[in-house]
Amino acid sequence: MCKLVLAAVVRNEVEQNLFLHAEPLPSLDAEQWIADYRHLIKLTSPELVPLERLPASTFYT
Repeated sequence: MCKLVLAAVVRNEVEQNLFLHAEPLPSLDAEQWIADYRHLIKLTSPELVPLERLPASTFYT
């Protein structure tokens, strides 16, 4: 069994990139793409980890 663990900062970056790349698409395609992403997140039910809970070793220097 697997559980998706998703850091809040990663989720924000993914969503920003999704909107950025959806912008040039026709409206209906962009809306479907965003709806598909939200459906994926709902299906996977990820454990969201706030930035404060991530260990310092997680970040590249």
